[in-house]
Amino acid sequence: MDRRIELLAKEFNKDESRFKISDEAEDVIIEDDDAEYLVVDEDTADELCRADIESFIDESGITGFTKDFQYWIIENAVDPEFLFEAAREEIDVLSDEDEWDTVSDLEDAIDEKNADYILSYFVNLWGEEETYDWLKDAVDTDKVTEGVIDWDGRGHLLATYDSEEIELADNGNIEYYAYRIN
Repeated sequence: MDRRIELLAKEFNKDESRFKISDEAEDVIIEDDDAEYLVVDEDTADELCRADIESFIDESGITGFTKDFQYWIIENAVDPEFLFEAAREEIDVLSDEDEWDTVSDLEDAIDEKNADYILSYFVNLWGEEETYDWLKDAVDTDKVTEGVIDWDGRGHLLATYDSEEIELADNGNIEYYAYRIN
């Protein structure tokens, strides 16, 4: 008997014969009479979440997340050097236009490693949505994935039926995670 079926049957106190592994699924889908579960180890669950988040960022940028999480992303998952380099490029443009006060402010921000000021500059220049869309190229999706999992867990991404993550353990050792998908 497959270990995943054994643990899932134990979790729901059902006979193992009620469960079977779907032949049609790319990932391990275990079917019960009235439900299907994605059953994977922790590394696979993280990879599936990472793929979902990368796709989400590609489609929606960071503006698809809540405001609080957008700020978290900017503070924790955007490389400040991306902003400093953009500010250096902006200084070149502004120097050609004789915008010396703004050039001086941006140079000070770079020298002081003040990424917040530089971000504010671009938000004021382009607007928040356009700036955040531009930032999606600088987002470390691994950090965002960790943040999403820390904030909300994996269940809301993988358990499309009820957003619940079920730990399948034996003697207190978690071996797999199950996510109901229908």
